[in-house]
Amino acid sequence: MLTVISCNDSFWDLNFVIKRSGNTVGDKVTFFIQNSAGRMDLFSFTIEATGVRLTSTIRSLTAGDRSLTGSFGMLGDFVDAGELVSFSGDQTPVLTFAFFMHLMDCRQLGLEIMRGSGVGTTSVAFADVVLIRSGGATGMGQGIRPNGTLDGEDGSYPTGLVCPVVCVPCRRLCFCGDTGVRASGDVRLIGNQACLSIMNDSTGATTGTITNIGFALPGTRPNNYVLASSTNSNYFIAHDLKATSGAQLFVDEFDFVLHNKSGGNPTFGGGSVANGIAPGDSAKFLIMGDFTMLTLSELASGIYPRFQAVNGNDSDVSRLCPCEP
Repeated sequence: MLTVISCNDSFWDLNFVIKRSGNTVGDKVTFFIQNSAGRMDLFSFTIEATGVRLTSTIRSLTAGDRSLTGSFGMLGDFVDAGELVSFSGDQTPVLTFAFFMHLMDCRQLGLEIMRGSGVGTTSVAFADVVLIRSGGATGMGQGIRPNGTLDGEDGSYPTGLVCPVVCVPCRRLCFCGDTGVRASGDVRLIGNQACLSIMNDSTGATTGTITNIGFALPGTRPNNYVLASSTNSNYFIAHDLKATSGAQLFVDEFDFVLHNKSGGNPTFGGGSVANGIAPGDSAKFLIMGDFTMLTLSELASGIYPRFQAVNGNDSDVSRLCPCEP
């Protein structure tokens, strides 16, 4: 995976072209912005045989028309737009992304190109980037008025400064159940390894024990997941488990489940409460397997911790939710 990050600036529009040579089917291109508060993914394209497909976006993009009079894609947060932009001479037309007004503050622009298994090259060429030059910041040049005339003294916008280091915090994950059970943690993804740290936060009015953790991943993946290490030796990996006991509301089948039920045929239901992650306790799991072309957001949204013994005899399935302040 190649990642490039710009200096801090205020962005208005991005105009770019995606190019390819050789076999790049399955490659993924993701644009994002970040500041010290964290990272926000803007949109992603996945390379197909005859073009690129918009697979996630926070708003519509336009193809071959900087005036934004035509559009493709859908408005929404990480929606499957399912729209294909054809290659012409092994490149797309100029694609345009316009920022929402509330995102036009000072941030770094980032680009990730994640390679698939083919032998080839995926490139992104910026046709032009429209920047905001309203003055008032600290930099190396003058501001520019809407009519094109210069405004202000040198030092009124950030371009030209040495890029400061932006420390983006690790993404904190939170999981909520309908009964009030909660868990939190973080996940790290490096190549074919995923490291999940999870804490059982159900220590208040609602308590429960985490006995299973299901992983529903996008696409078709082989059953090659192995639990390389765990701070709780009672857990093992079970593949292709049907969703049970409420999880069917969110997912039909899990690619694999971290399970602590020994003996018999494991299911996503049940589990050994005595061997689970009790309220206030935590565990870490290192999993090895096929995590190719998978973003952290996609991995996190497919994690489902299952609680048993909720306030005595109840059970619940939690899912990714906003973290409480």
